[in-house]
Amino acid sequence: MKRLNEEMKLPICVFVDGDPWSFRIHASLAYGAIKTAHLSEYLATPTAEYIGITASDILNYDLPTDKLNDRDIQALNAEKTDPRFSDQFWKHEIDLMLEIGKKAEQQALAKYGLDFVTDTYLPEKLSELGIMK
Repeated sequence: MKRLNEEMKLPICVFVDGDPWSFRIHASLAYGAIKTAHLSEYLATPTAEYIGITASDILNYDLPTDKLNDRDIQALNAEKTDPRFSDQFWKHEIDLMLEIGKKAEQQALAKYGLDFVTDTYLPEKLSELGIMK
């Protein structure tokens, strides 16, 4: 992915579920993972954009959800001290997820039909990032 991004100038977007574990998937792709820290300069893609489900999406799209469990809450609290999640976007989304006590999977978007993800959700997210007009 890093080579596609750097050599082909292709944007890397991470479309995942809305839970603390998916946030970590994005962080690992963008900044590297602890277990592969020695390879981060070769693998990490710092420009990778998160376009997965957020706590704001749960509210804005009125998505079906699951309740956060104790492990989710612990993980979110740990992410609050993780430097990979230190910008305002992540602070807001993590705090909001803790506040509402809910998480959602990508499949929750099917509430609006099979084409909603490709016709509405992803184009909106990509437009917000300036990747798609």
